[in-house]
Amino acid sequence: MIDQGAPKHFEATRADVDYLDGIERLNDPLPVRLLIDASGIEVREQMPGSRTAHIAAATILDAATVDASLTTQAAQPRTPLWRYLILPLGITWFFKKKPEAGEQKQHDYVLLIRYRAGEETHTAVFHRQDRAGLAIVEGLARIINLLVRFTNERRG
Repeated sequence: MIDQGAPKHFEATRADVDYLDGIERLNDPLPVRLLIDASGIEVREQMPGSRTAHIAAATILDAATVDASLTTQAAQPRTPLWRYLILPLGITWFFKKKPEAGEQKQHDYVLLIRYRAGEETHTAVFHRQDRAGLAIVEGLARIINLLVRFTNERRG
């Protein structure tokens, strides 16, 4: 499919992500559902009675991903109170080598969608904050870039 250019038809894709910024109809960061099809990208709030924004396929320029994950130092585990209470019986526990505090990764994967609105270029920003977020965000970026190629070949 990739070597042969754009596909003959474009299947719809749905994904749940968190909206951050870049669309006028949506003000605050909130969970949204993206529906990507041949007509463009529909961004729908997941709340009942929610707002919807649509980015037409002809106005989408491209999509990119950013790994904004942080690695932090995990805190050393605290000694439980019961260890102090049985100190004479469990004194050897205090002299054993304790495991070092490890590193924790705070996952944050960002999807950037550039699109035109009139004469201006805007960037819609979405993200996922879970371990599977990288694969989901990168997959969405590939699908959106494929949609751009599909739309360009249909027009030209």
